Amino acid sequence: MTRRATVAGLVLLLLLPSASWAGISSVAKNGDLQFAKFVSLVSSGSVTVSAGGARSFSGGILPLNSGTVTAASYTMAGSSNSNYTIILPVNNTVVINSGGHTLTLTNFTCSVPLTGKLGSGKTSITFTVGATATVTPGATPGGYSGSFNVRAN
Repeated sequence: MTRRATVAGLVLLLLLPSASWAGISSVAKNGDLQFAKFVSLVSSGSVTVSAGGARSFSGGILPLNSGTVTAASYTMAGSSNSNYTIILPVNNTVVINSGGHTLTLTNFTCSVPLTGKLGSGKTSITFTVGATATVTPGATPGGYSGSFNVRAN
């Protein structure tokens, strides 16, 4: 009798998801963070794209009405009921480049809480990431590009 209960208990334990066995299996990028076109005047400033995709400016930056503005988009996949933690880049560790000139990215934001749970029956979640580009006076015109990592566990 005891043996049967032990075997049945082990079988049930193997069939139920556990935080130590199940988890987040992947994070895939769906789209890039894009600031569109803008002009830097004589003073420094910043261009921000929110996690919701809205663009704003501060300081000596003027928007141009061309180009695409989007927050970066990702899909995180894992087991149903998995807890997750999204890890965004640290301020001033990401730069985008154009012809030897750089812009530093700060204030990364996310459209979902940085810690959470996928939920019952849910195996993926799509989220967006925004950031602020710090623009120095006289930034050269060009197509700035670079990359950053978003991790989840």
